[in-house]
Amino acid sequence: MIKKTVALSLAAVFMIFALAACGKKTIVGKWKVTVNVADQLASEIGDIGIDIGDDLSIDLNMDFNEDGTYSMKLDEESADEFVDKVLDIMVEALGDTLGGISKEDLSSYINKDDIIDSMNLEDSGKYTDDGSKLTLENDDGEGTIEYKLDGDKLEVDLIIDEDSSETLHGTGARIG
Repeated sequence: MIKKTVALSLAAVFMIFALAACGKKTIVGKWKVTVNVADQLASEIGDIGIDIGDDLSIDLNMDFNEDGTYSMKLDEESADEFVDKVLDIMVEALGDTLGGISKEDLSSYINKDDIIDSMNLEDSGKYTDDGSKLTLENDDGEGTIEYKLDGDKLEVDLIIDEDSSETLHGTGARIG
């Protein structure tokens, strides 16, 4: 009888720990995060009269492993769509100035694949997680991502410039 009671008690304790672990919020996993760079690009271009619109988004695939390593890569399909939008913006902005240049004309001077290759945002290294901020460390130095988790939804602020507190905001979902 005592063995049965001890066994049932241990089973209950293990069940409680298992349920507690299921509810734990963790960054570990695979994520697809969409970052809208429209505001960032607009501030870099300055006031030269080019309307880039409100949505100029690009997707990042992020993988955070239990061993404290991470990898991050630009989503290729998203990068292709992003460059298409940028070319459209350039045609609209420069079309009249350059005598009605078309996207096809512009594409003969600008190689889309070269642009995507130059964007080669592929990164890996180690990370530390304090529950709301990730510190990413690789051969080039350190970076910081502030984040909020809500189940399988992720909000991130990629800190571009710590001195000016310049950030890019993104939202994403767990994909694995």
